[in-house]
Amino acid sequence: MQSRCRRALTVEATGQRERRKEVPKVEALIEHELHNFALWLGERKAKPFIVDLLQHAHQQVDVALQELFDELPQLDERARQVIAAKMRALTMRLLDKPLRRIKQLAHEDGIMEMAIRFFGLDEVAEDLSPKEARGE
Repeated sequence: MQSRCRRALTVEATGQRERRKEVPKVEALIEHELHNFALWLGERKAKPFIVDLLQHAHQQVDVALQELFDELPQLDERARQVIAAKMRALTMRLLDKPLRRIKQLAHEDGIMEMAIRFFGLDEVAEDLSPKEARGE
């Protein structure tokens, strides 16, 4: 009977040691998932701003294209399409890194308000609740 108890205690102690070895892995997994959640939350907070910024950028591209085509009426339709596609692609390239960074940081206090002001989209802040504008 005593040997059974001893074996049971040994098995239990071994199980506890094995579980303790797994604690750092579980903690790392939790930390990783918390990071992913913060990124996801930031993307949700940034989405209205990003949509408005992209709409504004596309409007500015359209205005610039119209001005260019007015100055160069000799361009055929194919040339106009190529130029328009290149301008839109350039706009997206220029905005790609800043928008990714805003998504990453949007969960931090004040980031969205700063981004709105930085890009001159103050009217977007009026559409956001005060908490969203502060990035809460």
